[in-house]
Amino acid sequence: MKRDTGWGLKAALLIVVGALLSACMSADMRQYGKIDPNEKTITVPPGGGLAAELKDVLNRQGWTLHVDRGPDVIEGQNTGGVSLKSYNTFHSRYRLLLRASRFDTCLGMDGAYNYNMSVIDNKTGKELMVMGGQACESQIKSKFESFLANTN
Repeated sequence: MKRDTGWGLKAALLIVVGALLSACMSADMRQYGKIDPNEKTITVPPGGGLAAELKDVLNRQGWTLHVDRGPDVIEGQNTGGVSLKSYNTFHSRYRLLLRASRFDTCLGMDGAYNYNMSVIDNKTGKELMVMGGQACESQIKSKFESFLANTN
């Protein structure tokens, strides 16, 4: 009796290819500061996809979200020579910057993204966290949640 080994070989090959593809994914995060848990307000990018998923994470953790920043302000004095300074204002302590594009679907059926994101402290101007690479949505959310959990 002849055994059909074709199916087993195909399955093994599919598992190896899947493992290799998932090994190429990375949610590389670097942290340079911590969130003040008493000031959980953040300006977030508009839109859906990964941005919506990160906004859901923030909402579940009790953050106040703002999608728009405050007005531009121009200040100065007219004392012989005019000296003007222009700057942006924000309604929040923190700001999430995100650039992401979905390129595939991961095995768990969530999106696979090329992404780059930062969390900036609007009060100090310091970047508190940067994360980027190619990863599944669940990996990105997990790393983001670990950053938010690491507060003062």
